[in-house]
Amino acid sequence: MRGSWSGFLWGACAALVMCFACIHSTGLTSAIAKPAGFPMAAWQALVVYGAGASLLAFLFGSTLLALSGARPVPVMLGFSVVLVAVAILYGHGARLLMAWMVGALLAYPAQLAWRRRSSGA
Repeated sequence: MRGSWSGFLWGACAALVMCFACIHSTGLTSAIAKPAGFPMAAWQALVVYGAGASLLAFLFGSTLLALSGARPVPVMLGFSVVLVAVAILYGHGARLLMAWMVGALLAYPAQLAWRRRSSGA
């Protein structure tokens, strides 16, 4: 599984699964009651999109990098291309796309740090 195409396919398939899971997670985090006096824009950024989309993309991205065994760049490229395509085709909007990308892009350095620490280097 060291090839570029297999890594790209790993990323694309994981992104599709993550998109379907994200529908439920953003729905669940949207149902959390906002405290009185808390700004709505900050609540949506931190709770709805942060916990509902970015955290899920981070978990999917880091698990994907750990399980695929492929080079990280093609994996994350496949992941990102599908996320952009889904956001454009289904009209999820820029906020959700940015939340997905932030979570996915944070998974890459986290996975690199975990691999370095587990290898003892």
